[in-house]
This record gives sequence, structure tokens and C-alpha cells, in this order.
Amino acid sequence: YLYDTATGNLKNQVTDGTWVAGPIAKIDTVGRKFYFYGYGREKSIDPYYYILYEAKLDQLNAIRLLTPENASHEARISPSNHYIVDSYSTVSQEPVNVVRNSRGKVVMKLENRTCNLFMRWNGKLRSVLR
Repeated sequence: YLYDTATGNLKNQVTDGTWVAGPIAKIDTVGRKFYFYGYGREKSIDPYYYILYEAKLDQLNAIRLLTPENASHEARISPSNHYIVDSYSTVSQEPVNVVRNSRGKVVMKLENRTCNLFMRWNGKLRSVLR
């Protein structure tokens, strides 16, 4: 929800649906949008994974998926909002580090910092309890 800070009145609802809008990653006051993590919105992605979205503050459900991989994402948005450095992984997948443009397209894959002589990634198998 977007509230008027001067009056405290509700201006408009920003997101809607049966999914969770999680922590805010960054607010762009000039562009009137914000970046946040959500989960459970995309049917093809595990609902426990954090996914980065961009939403316009003045329009209901004007949401753009920025990190579409079926993994949990940790992203850093550049000061200009033109680039996103994203690290994503699952319990059974080694972390992948990429640079994305403002629309979420991967423009560069970064070196994997876990691949060195002192540290080896040891993937775990995912299990399901019934």
C-alpha cells in the first residue's frame, strides 16, 4: 500500500494477489517505483525462493519479474538503477553470479567465487517429508 506521508491517507494499493510481497530492496523516488522480494507469485518457481520484482508506485499490479530463475536470489541494485548484481542458488545448485540490466536480462556472468582451492561447494539433495 502507498500512503501519503503528509496526511496519512491511503493513496493506492500497489500489489494484489495470493502471494507474499516480502522485503523492500530499494525505493526509486524519482522513477516512482520500488524493488522488492516476493515469493509464491510465479507458478513455475518454488514458493519458498525469494524472487526480485520491480513495481510502479502509482499503478496497481504494475509489477515486473526481474529474476526469473527457479532459485533464491540475493540482488544489489546499482545507484543509477540501471544494473542489478544478482547471486542465486538452491540447496542443490551452486551459486550463480550475474549482472542484469534494468529489465532483468542477464548481460554478464561473473566468476564463481566459491570455486577455489580452499573451498569446495558441496550441494545437498532436496528432500520432501510426507
